[in-house]
Amino acid sequence: MDVTVISQTKEQLRRSQRALVDYISSRWEIDTNDPSVNQVTKEYNEITKDLFALEDGGNDPLSVFPVEIWSEIIQWILPADFVNKMKTIQQLMAVSTLWRSLIINEPSFWTQIEACYFVDDYKNIILSLAKTCLERSQAAELHISGTFEDPAWEANLAAIVTPHSHRIKHISASYMYNVDSTRASRLPSLFPTTPALKTILFLLGEMSMDSLYMSSIINFIQRNPQLMDIGIVCHEMLQPELLPNLTHITLRCEASQAISTLRKLPKLRSVSFCHMELQTRVAHIEKKTLPWTELTYIQHNYAVGISLLGLLRTTLRNLYLNVDALHLRHLMEALGYLIVLDAASLSLDLGDLSPLLLRSLLEETIKERSNLRELRVYSSSDLETEDFLFGDDAKRFWDWLLLRTPNTEKLSLPFVLRSTMVTLTNLPKLRQFCCESVILYKISEFECCSMLQDLNLECGAEALLMLSSETTRTLGITLREAHPIEFRASRWPNLSVLSLRLFFDFTSEPITLDLPSLSEINVDGTLQVATAVIHSLACDQNKVPCLESLSFTGSNPELDILFILLERRLLSPDLKPLGRLTISKAISSHVLSLLVDRIRGLFTARPTLFELSVDARARNILDNR
Repeated sequence: MDVTVISQTKEQLRRSQRALVDYISSRWEIDTNDPSVNQVTKEYNEITKDLFALEDGGNDPLSVFPVEIWSEIIQWILPADFVNKMKTIQQLMAVSTLWRSLIINEPSFWTQIEACYFVDDYKNIILSLAKTCLERSQAAELHISGTFEDPAWEANLAAIVTPHSHRIKHISASYMYNVDSTRASRLPSLFPTTPALKTILFLLGEMSMDSLYMSSIINFIQRNPQLMDIGIVCHEMLQPELLPNLTHITLRCEASQAISTLRKLPKLRSVSFCHMELQTRVAHIEKKTLPWTELTYIQHNYAVGISLLGLLRTTLRNLYLNVDALHLRHLMEALGYLIVLDAASLSLDLGDLSPLLLRSLLEETIKERSNLRELRVYSSSDLETEDFLFGDDAKRFWDWLLLRTPNTEKLSLPFVLRSTMVTLTNLPKLRQFCCESVILYKISEFECCSMLQDLNLECGAEALLMLSSETTRTLGITLREAHPIEFRASRWPNLSVLSLRLFFDFTSEPITLDLPSLSEINVDGTLQVATAVIHSLACDQNKVPCLESLSFTGSNPELDILFILLERRLLSPDLKPLGRLTISKAISSHVLSLLVDRIRGLFTARPTLFELSVDARARNILDNR
């Protein structure tokens, strides 16, 4: 068909479509059985299909962005698990021939090979996937994971993987409980030359450093001086002069014993000390500064962790630290002199806390104030015990802690004590607050946080009805009991993203969403609860005119109500078109086809980049076909 004729035909169809939309919009009711309306709706659907057929040939989403950007998008949605990743890639290849061509010819999608089990049919699947990945990855660098000490790995995969050892970038060696320490590791023979290797991760059991197996592992590390990341090892396995490029290391050994060795690694910047069940001798630590920028310390020699902070005053930017009640005051002092510290995650072990110790802690004055901008506080103790120990001093504890971090912009409290008052007025720069437990607070405090934009809370009925914030743009609310839900623009004038985690089975309470600026809603709940939310949106669609994205991470709602919502937004000229729909539970192909028809009509009537996701993690339909 001539281009001019196509253009004229499209314009005629669009004019007819607009006329039908105006007619239906003026007569639309949920329970209507008007034959004339049904006939006009049928005509509208036919015109929409004709328009879609005309536009389908030259409207491929690959033309919207360069291939490199689409590659990044696809990599982001792929699952981490190897087999599920391959299944998802196959689903994406089935979208269209253009997507198939993109994925097959992009090597970065095929660089991962994971093989830990070789049983029955699973072995054939792994072999087939490994061959496909090696072929399609072309010359790209590879990520290899597996139980390399298993003779089955060598018997099944060595012949096809070993010739490609020169382009392996990442090796993850899974732990095997029955490794024979009297023989050498298979790694050197499986991967004889690894010039591209940058990262290697071991999951090693307890084994003597003098064993033949450990000696061969140490030799494998030493013959790869280009390594930049090693874990999980002991400092005794390192020879610093042979690892000049190492920047990150994860250790399972007493931290104080490893410092002298780690000082000799010139480029080391990120260090993690893993948890150890058995406590060992603490060595003397030289009072000489360290250049590390990241430290993770989850061992139970708490004094050693505090000592390390004293060596990182001018360099440390990110911290994850275990600390007990006896060392909490020293930690808060340390946070004050860490000049460039940006983010801290604190795991509090308060098992030894007594009321007397708590009061002495809270009565001490600490002058230092931390510059950190992001704070997360965890607890490794039993919360019921903590409730008893803190008693009436719980609020004082949080005030004491937060007064020393006045520059905090992001605050996360995954645990709090019951009936605890958390005061936020001491955090004038707070932009993001997350608390996953029910807490007490002064409702007006959110209004005092003039920069607050992201709020994530669990709350009860009274608190929900009293909450308000003029600046918050993203709000997540967890409710465990059914009661009226009401969000109005008068209390949330700038709210654009709302996540409702509704963890109850049934509700007959009213749901009111009167938010003109709202663009995205995420609902996590049962079928009946999700349907109640959609019913509210369908009945009061004009109260959320800018809604663009709708997702369900729990159960799907009743699909007939969802269809009504989609069609109402499709046919109303005053509403912004829905831009994304995410359905986490599988639905029948017939119903999915009907749903896509509504989306196609929306796509044609008011052009937009529309996405239908049938799985929240990966099964995204990435074009409009």
